[in-house]
Amino acid sequence: MRRNAFLETLKNTPFLIMSHRGFWGGNIIENTIESSLLAFKAGADIVEVDVCRTADHQYYLFHDGGEPRLLSRTENFHELTSAEVDAIEVKNSLDTNSGYKVNKLHEFLNWLPEHGLVNLDRSWKYWEDPEFFRILEESGKSGQLVLKSPVKKEYLESFSKNGAGFLYIPIVKDKAELDVLLMYPDIHVIGVELVVPDLDSDLLDRRLINQLHQMDLFVVANAEKLGSSFHLFGGLDDDAALFDESKWALFLEKGVDVIQTDWPNFLSDYREKMGKQKNARDVVIENDPGDLNREALIPYIGSHFEKKTEFNEVLYLLKNWRYRDALTLLDQYIAEDRGVVPAVLLKGEVLAAFHAYEEAVLTVETALQYEPQNLLAARTMVILYHLSSGDSHEQAFYEAKLKNLAPKEYERVNRIVEFIESNKRRSFPEIDQPLDLLCVYGYVLNDDGSMTDRLEKRLLKTIDLAQKHPQATILLSGGAVQNSYCEAVEMKKYLLKAEIEENRLITLPYAKDTVGNVLEFMDYIESGRFSTICAVTSIEHLSRAWMALTAALKERRYEATVFGAAYEESPNPAMIQYEDGLISSTVFQTTEYYRNHFHPIKTL
Repeated sequence: MRRNAFLETLKNTPFLIMSHRGFWGGNIIENTIESSLLAFKAGADIVEVDVCRTADHQYYLFHDGGEPRLLSRTENFHELTSAEVDAIEVKNSLDTNSGYKVNKLHEFLNWLPEHGLVNLDRSWKYWEDPEFFRILEESGKSGQLVLKSPVKKEYLESFSKNGAGFLYIPIVKDKAELDVLLMYPDIHVIGVELVVPDLDSDLLDRRLINQLHQMDLFVVANAEKLGSSFHLFGGLDDDAALFDESKWALFLEKGVDVIQTDWPNFLSDYREKMGKQKNARDVVIENDPGDLNREALIPYIGSHFEKKTEFNEVLYLLKNWRYRDALTLLDQYIAEDRGVVPAVLLKGEVLAAFHAYEEAVLTVETALQYEPQNLLAARTMVILYHLSSGDSHEQAFYEAKLKNLAPKEYERVNRIVEFIESNKRRSFPEIDQPLDLLCVYGYVLNDDGSMTDRLEKRLLKTIDLAQKHPQATILLSGGAVQNSYCEAVEMKKYLLKAEIEENRLITLPYAKDTVGNVLEFMDYIESGRFSTICAVTSIEHLSRAWMALTAALKERRYEATVFGAAYEESPNPAMIQYEDGLISSTVFQTTEYYRNHFHPIKTL
């Protein structure tokens, strides 16, 4: 299998830039060595060029249909001989002779720099010709090339026969086309170009995008604006982004890894502002995941700001755990008076996520200085004072303020506080009813993917319950948090070896923490009717896990009896103290997620 230079390049940058036909205009002609050189100079990682064949089967860089504009000929390129093509001086953008000729494919490949990446487009008509692939192979540059086509059987058959081993990207317009690709396992697919009529397309479903990423496939979006009737990516295009660069971030929000554009210089400038290193360690955090696909993990900080497009760049940084860069950018927004109040509130959320409650309080207070009646800011201050056990007089002041602004919000926060306080020392009695559902919380795996002692004990308890409650479905939640091994997947393997029926096991592979576990559980729970549910985890973690799940069910008004179960052992006092310190923040983060997503406060 060929080295995937495209994916290797993507590891060192937030996204890749693919330049359409090079970078051309004026006297520089599209689909040429010169336009490709300028594209690389302008910051492109990949140059897209078109391939065309003459009547005597010679291969050139050209997009047929452009003959009248570029060659002053009415015939299709396929009808011309190589001698005729070689005799033509290409016209420039002013319709005068440019002094350039049409480049032969082998000339272009001979020129291609060692680290230059190329997408050979529109070559699918020639995949039945072994000579075409021989030219690519003999160039010594085949590892720098990727070929692209619509998902059609005749193209895939020819590629499978003559081009097996070359890198390939399908142009996909619906999910059924993804299924067709499975019929050709010998084709080395490295990415998928998605063509969508709108941004609500099921091809942009987050779980599908995450699945593609987990398969080491990058997602390509075409931003070219080919005319008023062309919509290649749901209405997002070069024209919109050239005059409002925040539109680039909308591509990234949809999980796009490669943007094809006619304007690589402007897109490169935008990427420079974001910072070149995708995986830079900007803050010290526990359980550092290393070089992983962080965007696949849930939840992420600031998720309820998703509809405020001015924060797309900040949200991208937060999704990739670049918290320091996000705080710097938020400070810039505040200094430039760009949406000060929401920027301050988002900054406070980031600080609170790392338990910097004192700093978060000082930050959110700023929002109330701008907008004294801001309900979200007042509610946030009450929650922060509860989490920090701060000055009681200040806490009473903000509680009174919230009660005055919105009595129902005050009562809601109080109910959550009372729920937490009344359940911190909760005992878990024996399960005396048949269970419908087991919710198993994941835990970190060893670097070789094997079970840590803590996780194995959770699974031993799961096996015990699964045998006692054979009707129960088993949800396994946990992503690839600390290393490349997915907790949910490895838990399933372990349970299968213990002869637990596979049709009972549901893997939920995206959670990065306890809140993420609950969000995954709730997605599944709300899709059906479950009367008796059991949270399964470690003895020290049980109170926090049970409270977060129960609070989420209450928030969504889902009626069920929730039990808790753990492997029987003496609890570790230090771990109990650690877990108790996280209960309030976990419960509030869970309930606030559902509050902000289903009943958002309008003052945001």
